[in-house]
Amino acid sequence: MRLAVLPEPSRFELVDEPEPTIAPDEVLLRVAACGVCTSELDMYRGLAGHASYPWYPGHEVSGVVERVGRDVDTPAVGDHVAAWVTTRGYGEQVAVRAEYCFSAGNVPLELAAELPTQTRWTESLSTPEVARALDDATVLVLPSRSEGLGRVVVEAFCRGRGVVASRVGGIPDIVEDGTTGLLVAPENADALADALVRVLSDSQFAGRLGAAGHTAVQPWLATPEEYARRIRELVDAVTE
Repeated sequence: MRLAVLPEPSRFELVDEPEPTIAPDEVLLRVAACGVCTSELDMYRGLAGHASYPWYPGHEVSGVVERVGRDVDTPAVGDHVAAWVTTRGYGEQVAVRAEYCFSAGNVPLELAAELPTQTRWTESLSTPEVARALDDATVLVLPSRSEGLGRVVVEAFCRGRGVVASRVGGIPDIVEDGTTGLLVAPENADALADALVRVLSDSQFAGRLGAAGHTAVQPWLATPEEYARRIRELVDAVTE
């Protein structure tokens, strides 16, 4: 399988490795996506004092279970899960302890079936469709158990929409509670419901969150040329 590695700061390589072996309490995932954690940006820049190289990045992953250890009851082969791994998330496959896996299966479909007049489930959206969906929304809801940067938060701010999200990962770094969104504890359904009622019952408040988010996101925006210039400056600063 192919795997991303940082042999040294500021340089990625793709290497070939054998399929990971799994312990009795682990599962093997076929990785579909992997998020970026803010601590890994420090790894890339060489600013993490605890880092040793080569470093194999990748913490939050989602994918399909391909194999399970002999002591694993759940998840099962074929299940869609999200998982926390310590390293090696940027690979085609990754071994992870079963207890770190959370179902990412048919919750949207079940919700759509239970509340057909209130729910619309679309499996995938193109970039223009994402923009239109955000424009049609009152607020972005992101009740993650774990999260890296949370790029969709930036996308919501770009469309002038506030955010109701879990206080996990990099989300609190970009969402100011009460100003650009509302933050709640992860896996707290009551707190999430209260936050949604507050936003959906006060259109002016929702509008203020969106306007503040749109203002806050401006420093993140750049043309392709400006982005390239900033990356060049970052690389030069790290390598000097």
